[in-house]
Amino acid sequence: MPAGVRVKIDEHAIIQALNTPGGGVVDWLAEQGELVKEEAEAIAPINDEMDAQHRGGVVGLYAAAFDTNLTDYGSRRPKVHIFNDMEYAIYVEEGGPGASGTKQSFSWTGWEGEIRKTYNQRGYPGRHVLRRALEAAGHSIGVGG
Repeated sequence: MPAGVRVKIDEHAIIQALNTPGGGVVDWLAEQGELVKEEAEAIAPINDEMDAQHRGGVVGLYAAAFDTNLTDYGSRRPKVHIFNDMEYAIYVEEGGPGASGTKQSFSWTGWEGEIRKTYNQRGYPGRHVLRRALEAAGHSIGVGG
């Protein structure tokens, strides 16, 4: 064994090792993010094709648009972000406003899938998919960036 070799492991080195890819904290965050994402995909609403004729009858886009992103590796506060980047995600999560004053084109099963241009006369409640997915995975909602 070589003489004079010393290894110093300080608090910063341990934190950095845990908070980088392959480290326990980051691996746990990645795993938890995937669990929440999978739950969100499973409980996301999927329209009837008749309700989606105004967009070619394609359904399931919202459920398929969930993703995760790990950030701040090596810092004291690595994070996992679970998100949905569909343009209408805020409306699925938080609900839609009432009468908007502008006409919207949409289809509906009650119209047998016919596309009509009409005013939105009522709002609709949010589905809170991400919040429900977090709760189902046993996590609470964190505040902040």
